[in-house]
Amino acid sequence: EKYTTIDFSFASSKEFAFLGEIAETIEKGDLDAFTEAVTKWDKTNLMDEWKTKVLLKIKKMIDEEPSLT
Repeated sequence: EKYTTIDFSFASSKEFAFLGEIAETIEKGDLDAFTEAVTKWDKTNLMDEWKTKVLLKIKKMIDEEPSLT
């Protein structure tokens, strides 16, 4: 949300929605929802190698972390 004060259009962007969605799945430790959100994003947006690597690291982190709920 910090960046919405820098660029007011960011809050209504698809990128902001995607980041919010994956942040929620990470907080919940929901690997299936995370995978679904990333897959949905990848179908409409080309991800470069860096983004793919970061998302895979996050996925691994969710998978290894015991659920807090």
